[in-house]
Amino acid sequence: MAENVQSSTCPVLAGENNFTIWKIRIKAKLASAKVAGIAYGTDTRESITAAVAAATTSSISAIGSSTIQPTDSWDIRDQKAHGIIIEHLSDSLMMNMRWDGTVGEPLTDHITCIRSLGSQLRSMIKSIDDEFTAFLLLHSLPNEDPWSTLRTSILNSIPANSKLTFADVETRITLQATSMSSTVSSASTTALASKAMKHCEVHGDCGHSTEDCNALKAAKSARSAGKAAKAKVKAQISEPDSDSD
Repeated sequence: MAENVQSSTCPVLAGENNFTIWKIRIKAKLASAKVAGIAYGTDTRESITAAVAAATTSSISAIGSSTIQPTDSWDIRDQKAHGIIIEHLSDSLMMNMRWDGTVGEPLTDHITCIRSLGSQLRSMIKSIDDEFTAFLLLHSLPNEDPWSTLRTSILNSIPANSKLTFADVETRITLQATSMSSTVSSASTTALASKAMKHCEVHGDCGHSTEDCNALKAAKSARSAGKAAKAKVKAQISEPDSDSD
């Protein structure tokens, strides 16, 4: 009997060592919850929405009111499938989630994703507290500065007998991102101002110096070409005189 119970239990994915059996069992778990099609992409938003609408219309026509529940919608099914998958991932794998963007890009989508994971698990009555998602978000930041410095600063600033909260981490990250954005914007403005302050003897204050002025370069080139042409003509005139001698 115990063997039958064990065989129907989906293991928690810990890594490549148990991935094969996990892949089989998680598919069965999703199928029993009627959300396998959502997880594997065979049930699209359009197909589920159309099916729910058709079933609702049919139900209303048959008994005068709809028996279709809100849980039949694609969004609810998607959240359920996502929650089941996350529930069967080990904490070590979850803590290896990292932001894969570029420094300077907004972190809004990444923060929302982490918050959503915690909310989905709580909706399934799982004991995921706010501190866990706060550390998950903090650990998912890039290892490069200034994020590594920010991570250390946040960890060192947690008051004694207090817990780290998701809201605190989100606020610190948002402030850091805003500061970085302002720095980049200021640097760009300074560079543009520096470029605009260059002076040209022909064009005045503009984006180039006298040495880089294309108009002066063209005039200088024309003068050089003119001198070369005059020298060539002078040489041609002097040749007959040489022959007559």
